Amino acid sequence: MPARRLLGLLAGTALAASSLGCGAPDQEREATEKATAVVREKAERSRQAMSNALADPGAPRQEALLGAIAELVESGERNGFVFGRRSEPGDRIWLDIAFDGTGYAGGLAPAEVTARLCVRISGVRGTEPEVTMADTECDVGLDRELGQADATVGLRK
Repeated sequence: MPARRLLGLLAGTALAASSLGCGAPDQEREATEKATAVVREKAERSRQAMSNALADPGAPRQEALLGAIAELVESGERNGFVFGRRSEPGDRIWLDIAFDGTGYAGGLAPAEVTARLCVRISGVRGTEPEVTMADTECDVGLDRELGQADATVGLRK
């Protein structure tokens, strides 16, 4: 009888372990999708913040404006990390920004994924500023600055 009980316990443990492995890819995918949505939303909020700053007639000029926008992007709910910035003739400015976000998915095998999105947001000052946002390559030093992300994602779905 004790041998049967031990055999049953081992079989139950093996069954539980195998069912954990089956759910993991779905949870990982769901967590990645959630993390991706978080970083895309942060990037969009940052694009909007830059647009608002470029539309403000009382905003400082070029380098000072670039610094002010970088501070906006790195603060609050946007929480980006500026790893490149430049002003160009003609009042065009651009920022290269990394956004990290975490997504969670529950179930038998819960998953937690950190996604990273790197974008270049550029624009020209005006009452209706022209602001664009596109994927850009993440700087190699970001892992050292921010820690390693589980996935690097883009703006497109």
